[in-house]
Amino acid sequence: MLAVINIIGLYLLAPVVKRELNNFLEFVRRRDAGLETDSDEDADQEPVKTTV
Repeated sequence: MLAVINIIGLYLLAPVVKRELNNFLEFVRRRDAGLETDSDEDADQEPVKTTV
């Protein structure tokens, strides 16, 4: 039963994963081409909080 719930979650989150993957691949392409990366884009996002 839990596997079915996980598959449904994967299906619902697939567009988010696709969007994030495309954003990351575009960043890598720009970086490899030597273009300026948008540092302002990162400023809009909250910083990641890590705990040890």
